[in-house]
Amino acid sequence: MTDWLSEVDKQDRPYTWSGRVEQYTVSLRPEDQWHSDEKGVPLYRRFNCVSFVLAAYLVGAGISLIDTSDAEGLPEVDIGTVARAYGEYLRTHDRVRTDIGLPGKGPWRILLAGYVCHAMNRADGLIRSASYTVPGVGAANFPMSS
Repeated sequence: MTDWLSEVDKQDRPYTWSGRVEQYTVSLRPEDQWHSDEKGVPLYRRFNCVSFVLAAYLVGAGISLIDTSDAEGLPEVDIGTVARAYGEYLRTHDRVRTDIGLPGKGPWRILLAGYVCHAMNRADGLIRSASYTVPGVGAANFPMSS
């Protein structure tokens, strides 16, 4: 993981307010995972807190914490869930939502921090051998709500 973190740290990222938004994505679409220059050359990887942790474990340790092979397998989340996770301002800022990978009015299929908590709340051997499958939007909370 240290090597992977070092590689991510070497990526040249903007440190302005608008640059911080450019670095952030909740989208699972491969084309949204990198910020590229005007020629299409990837400059830096875009993350949110969950995708950062998942990438660190996958690339750095070879552990797939959550099954993301099919985004359609993730539960749909509404604006209320998104606002609780990422901030109330997303309810009224359509442009910011679009910029971070949440176009339209929802619902969306995204990864939430609670999913990582549940993925890590399993036996060590299971964490290393099998990806966690998100059972429903209740897994956004830890402990799980119904």
